[in-house]
Amino acid sequence: MIRKKRPNLTYNSTKTFWKWSTRKTIGYGLLFVIVILFLYRATSKTIENIRLAQYGSWAKAIVIDKQKVGGKGTIDFKVKYNVNGRQFENTTTNEPWDISDTVDILYLKSDPNVMRSYRFIKENYSTDIELK
Repeated sequence: MIRKKRPNLTYNSTKTFWKWSTRKTIGYGLLFVIVILFLYRATSKTIENIRLAQYGSWAKAIVIDKQKVGGKGTIDFKVKYNVNGRQFENTTTNEPWDISDTVDILYLKSDPNVMRSYRFIKENYSTDIELK
């Protein structure tokens, strides 16, 4: 009986293992980054809404534009509002408003660009903020 000679597995297999291991590490790293970015994007609006419900300031805004976006009947409303003498414009979606309506909004004092309609926050989050 003739035995076959075993291949030498020391150097080449170690080199191959490290190549595979490096690729695997990079792959897991990219997957981790993608998952973190997805979670951040998915939760950032919710966190803003919670902050608005707790710390938001009330203001009046005027609807200046109404625009249908997408195929599912989503309507964007552009509103204009004043905070401490500065004028801001922002958009919100799916509210029962018409152009030139005066509406109630909540904004963050730390960042007045973060704004939602008062009705949306009141219906979806518990808030103690009452209109003046």
